[in-house]
Amino acid sequence: MTEIFKIVFMTSLYASFVGLIIIFFKWILKDRISSEWHYIIWVVLILKLIVPFGPESAVSLFNAVPIVAQNTNLTQATEQFHKSTAVMQQENPHALTAWKVQDTSLSIITIVERYMPYFWLFGAILLSIWLLYINYSLNRKIKKRGIIASESINLIFEECKNRMGVKRNIQIIRQDVIDTPALFGVFKPKILLSPAILNLNDKDISYILLHELAHYKRKDLLANYLLLVLQIIHWFNPVIWYCFKRIRQDMEVAADQRVLAVLEGGEQKEYGKTLLVVLESFSLPSLAPRLIGMIDDRKNMERRIRMIRMAEFFKSKRRLFMVTGILFVVILCGVLLTNPLTKQVSFEIGNYTLKVPSDWKVKSVKLN
Repeated sequence: MTEIFKIVFMTSLYASFVGLIIIFFKWILKDRISSEWHYIIWVVLILKLIVPFGPESAVSLFNAVPIVAQNTNLTQATEQFHKSTAVMQQENPHALTAWKVQDTSLSIITIVERYMPYFWLFGAILLSIWLLYINYSLNRKIKKRGIIASESINLIFEECKNRMGVKRNIQIIRQDVIDTPALFGVFKPKILLSPAILNLNDKDISYILLHELAHYKRKDLLANYLLLVLQIIHWFNPVIWYCFKRIRQDMEVAADQRVLAVLEGGEQKEYGKTLLVVLESFSLPSLAPRLIGMIDDRKNMERRIRMIRMAEFFKSKRRLFMVTGILFVVILCGVLLTNPLTKQVSFEIGNYTLKVPSDWKVKSVKLN
């Protein structure tokens, strides 16, 4: 268990560094790449969390990061400390006052190291149970209180499916459990609509359905489930939580861009107005972590509307943004998915030079 936690902790530590670098690059790029590529760039962080160890490279940014020893054993260090203090006590019984304070500190650190893996496992299990309960409760309420959408909405939906190129049968459920339009379920996906949808006109309803279909087309539900699994494993890391929040925000903007790709010029402005209508008419779900919906926090909604206004610009520079996006993803993979070079120490033995990694512990060398 201790070794597993060490791997998780080191992965989380280095992934945090990767996430902060990506945020910095995204801040530099801003409108120099499309919203689609702002979302794709995050794949570097996901790969780092899934495959934390890569090949050694001279261009790795981790060459500039202090190496944290993964084989540190505080228990052995404490035992060695106790042996040293025992020898000192025999030689000078009056010189151990300061050492006793350090002994207490080491004991506390040892206890933390011993029980931290179990605390991490307890937190991961607790979060898993909570997510499963919320999902089960939501699914049961929808089955109990949900009804099939009206024929008029289904007619609009069929037209939206044709525009988005979706052939799969997806149910539209009208329910009062979740107040915001959302996509729910992986194996049997459903689009959830609240009764407030009846207050909107057909055009606004079609844009909402197109947005949810864009999420389905882009496999965003599967991406969201992957984020939840990684969030459970790295629940103790606030940097990872913040990065995942940014990923979900970029996911919404990328879905907007997919919708804009099937709309005509005049419709793109109408779609932006629909976002404002959705912001005023619906609210964010508080306990529905597995839902993918059109509603977002106000700050990101403003960003999405700004990106919609630039839709024609992004469409005209699509090839340039694609080349720029691919270039930056390749660069980030090269510098962030690789390991630092192993530092070596040289030993001169006669006419031979022996090189070993600096973290190796060479106790003795016997020459015959």
